[in-house]
Amino acid sequence: MFSLVPLLPVRMPSPGVEIHAPIGACCRSSSRVQGSPSVPVVRIADEPGGLPPGFTDPLLCAFANAILHCSTCGEVAIVLSEAIVRADEKIISDFAAFLMTTTTRADCFYDVNVLPYPKEAIIAAIEREIVRSPLEAQVDCLQTGAIFLWNFLEGVGAAPLPLTGSDLSQLRGATPADLSELRQVITSPEYSRDVERAETFNAIADKENKQIEERIAAAVHARSTQVAAATFRRLAGR
Repeated sequence: MFSLVPLLPVRMPSPGVEIHAPIGACCRSSSRVQGSPSVPVVRIADEPGGLPPGFTDPLLCAFANAILHCSTCGEVAIVLSEAIVRADEKIISDFAAFLMTTTTRADCFYDVNVLPYPKEAIIAAIEREIVRSPLEAQVDCLQTGAIFLWNFLEGVGAAPLPLTGSDLSQLRGATPADLSELRQVITSPEYSRDVERAETFNAIADKENKQIEERIAAAVHARSTQVAAATFRRLAGR
């Protein structure tokens, strides 16, 4: 069982923004974004308010809420920016909970459908949260969280697939009967099929993992660039 408690979002809410529950149905709030007193902010709430029936996706709910209740495009943009931040926090929080409560093996492939969200959505949320996180410790935890995605792949199926194709750990006896059983297993068509599948998934996993590493590295670089620019502006203003 994985343990990744620090992955839970630790960003503080923006000044003037009320956050009372995880992302769920959204309703209009009288809260305001600091510095923009005329812009309503989507409040996280348990019950939808002012939206037509059928809105269940939290991000879609926020988009609809912004369009219905904001009077200008500028207001919509600000509200949606907050909604994306909260949606990312929800995705990362749920992914962390999944890692802490789901028992998986590092020597097996798992289907992406067992993840709480699409793999791409999780990666994108981690990327964006890295860029905007003010805390180095959280960035380190987010980078670690991305590592755990490497063996979740499309097409694996309901049953986990060992990295080698078949789990032979139960066939390690040295008796003639044990050796005979092992010989039967490794010469079977099913064993050859599973080994070929595992080789294919290993190649896919290596490729996807490299892409994830590059994306996370790019996010860390973008954040470093922002921090350096902010530091320069602060020093230049003295």
